[in-house]
Amino acid sequence: MPSALSKQFAAFVQRSPQPQVILGTQSASRRAILDDLATQHQFTYSVITADIDEQAIRDPDPRVLVLKLAHAKAAAIMRKLRDSDSLVRPGYLVTCDQVHGWLDWGGHECVMARLHSNSA
Repeated sequence: MPSALSKQFAAFVQRSPQPQVILGTQSASRRAILDDLATQHQFTYSVITADIDEQAIRDPDPRVLVLKLAHAKAAAIMRKLRDSDSLVRPGYLVTCDQVHGWLDWGGHECVMARLHSNSA
C-alpha cells in the first residue's frame, strides 16, 4: 500500500508536465520506492548524491537531526546543480535521512524541494 508521502509525491509530479525529478540519496531502498512510483506514474528521475560530511552535523534530538541532515543534503545538491548548470527544467528534489536512537524513537524524514531552472 502506498504511503502518504508517496501519494503526496505522486500528486506533485502529476501537476508538472515532465518535471525534472532528482533523488538525493544513495539508499537502495529509497531508489526502489522511487522506481515503483516512477513506473506507476510514468516519470523518470536521476540520482545525485550530496557528498556531505554527515558526522559534522549533530543534534541530540534524533527528530531534529534527521531534518538537519536531509536539509543539508538538499542544499549541497542544489549547489551542485547550480554550479554545473544541470538544472534544465523545473522539478523536484527529494532527500531523506534516518537515524536510530539508542534509547529514543530515532527518526526518518524526507525533504521535497521545488526546483526552478535558471531559464524558468
